[in-house]
Amino acid sequence: MAGLPPRIPQITPEEWTDKVREVFGVMEGPQASIDGSKSHVVKTFAHHPATVLPFLHFNKHLLWQTTLPHRIRQITILRTGWNRRARYVWPAHLKVSLGIGMSRPDFEAVKAGASSSHWSE
Repeated sequence: MAGLPPRIPQITPEEWTDKVREVFGVMEGPQASIDGSKSHVVKTFAHHPATVLPFLHFNKHLLWQTTLPHRIRQITILRTGWNRRARYVWPAHLKVSLGIGMSRPDFEAVKAGASSSHWSE
């Protein structure tokens, strides 16, 4: 899935408005509002601030403020990414999942779904 060109180009500095700068700042802090985002995804999302701002605030909560255990969060993200064949989500979150101790058997079970014998009650 990796290595394919993006379907939607990233926003360019010439296109930055105050709302676009707000998008950059939500996930990366005030300096990103000045310098721009370091995230390819955020620079793509920034094409439509009215839609993405509520999503980013929700996403920020899920990533950094939730009480949901990291493993459960990553399993959910990976399963959704796998089901939707999300060519960015799957590889990006494999990397994140490895960082929290998930393994190849976990990833194969995510692909298989709830019927996998890998999962416990």
